[in-house]
This record gives sequence, structure tokens and C-alpha cells, in this order.
Amino acid sequence: MLPVVSAVLAVLSLQNAPQAPAAPAAAPPVASSRAVRAIRPPAIDGKDDDDVWRDAAPITDFHEWDPREGGEPRYRTVAKVAYDDRNLYVFARAFDPEPATIRRLLSRRDDFPATDHLFVILDSYHDHRTGFEFGVTPDGGKWDASVSNDGDEDQSWDGVWDVATTVDSLGWTAEFRIPLSQLRYANTPTHTFGVAIGRDINRFKERLAWPQFRRTQAGMVNQLGHIEGIDGI
Repeated sequence: MLPVVSAVLAVLSLQNAPQAPAAPAAAPPVASSRAVRAIRPPAIDGKDDDDVWRDAAPITDFHEWDPREGGEPRYRTVAKVAYDDRNLYVFARAFDPEPATIRRLLSRRDDFPATDHLFVILDSYHDHRTGFEFGVTPDGGKWDASVSNDGDEDQSWDGVWDVATTVDSLGWTAEFRIPLSQLRYANTPTHTFGVAIGRDINRFKERLAWPQFRRTQAGMVNQLGHIEGIDGI
């Protein structure tokens, strides 16, 4: 299974056969949510018992994008976003009624083993062309990449960031701490970041994301949702 950018572009490359021109469709509204400022930074332990996660708005509208575009997800996923002066935080819970079937594989950094994944894609400069990927396996194996030109993936980029995972009776979780020093963003008092949060369920070969990824739409970074309310960083 490929990292998300490579997978999206691989699917798009199979859909380049000539087609009759169609009337342009109206652009759908951009999915959006808000980040909450953390008064106290969460402990990066893969648990959502910190105050900030009780206050953060849940993101729940995940949809399948591979192999079926727009399919209803098999299992529920919930994510939340927070920040403080130095870091962006993301917590994601991947519900799974059979956690014992989740493959627990140790892996080297930047490997993409055949197991489940949770990942975050950020367009912090909000130019709809550049970004960064951060992903993790249930056993804490990390992978990351930088993205340019709305889809060119550089897996040699290694950011400095933290993540912790847990596997429990409800499924599994990932809690990310991404230092703002690793990102590029404008010098303005208020920010909107482009964000996508995704999940791979390996045993069913299904890939989910918020917002909905469209395999029929060119590019990937331009499809990200918006996280608003990032102030004073």
C-alpha cells in the first residue's frame, strides 16, 4: 500500500484516457473545522484524557476514497485539532470492533508496512500546492514526507515531531505533536491551514479521509479541508 499522495496520483494516472468534454461542475463547499488553543499542552501518550481534547471540536465526516470514491466508512473515525504557541496537535481515534485483528508490525522510519495507518497532511502556508505528511502505524512506526507542486512527494524529508499510539478495546489511537518550527506559514495574526486526516484499514484494503478525496480531481493538496482559528502563533 502506497503513502497517500503516491496512491492518489497513481489512481489518477489510470484515469487519463480521452473523454468527451463535460460542463464544469460547481465547486463543492470546502470542509472546515476549528482548532482549539491548548491552555496546557497535552501529554503525548495516545490518550484523549487531556483537557484540550475535551474542548476540541470533533471531526467525524470521513469517507472512503479507495477503492470506492465516496463510500461510507466501514468503521467510525474521530479526529481533533489543537495548537499552542509552539506546536500543532492532532488526536485521532480509529474505532475497530476487532482490535485483535489489527496487525502489530515494527518498522523502520519511513517504511510503509502492510498494516493500518493514521496520517495528517498539512498545507500550513495555505497555497494549495505545498505541504507535509505525517503518518504512523499502530505500533508507532513513523513516516513523513514533504509535498510540492500539488503532489510531488519527497520521502527523504525527515521532520522533527512526536507521536504516540495505543491499541485498546475500541480500536486504536494516535496523538501527534508537530512543532510549528517544522512548518512554513505566513506572518499574519490569524491562520487557516489546509488539513487532511486519513486512515488505512489494511485487512480490508480500504482508505478513508476527511475531507473526501476525489480520485477524479487533479492534484491532492488543493483538496484539503480547512482548519481555522489558529491565532497568535
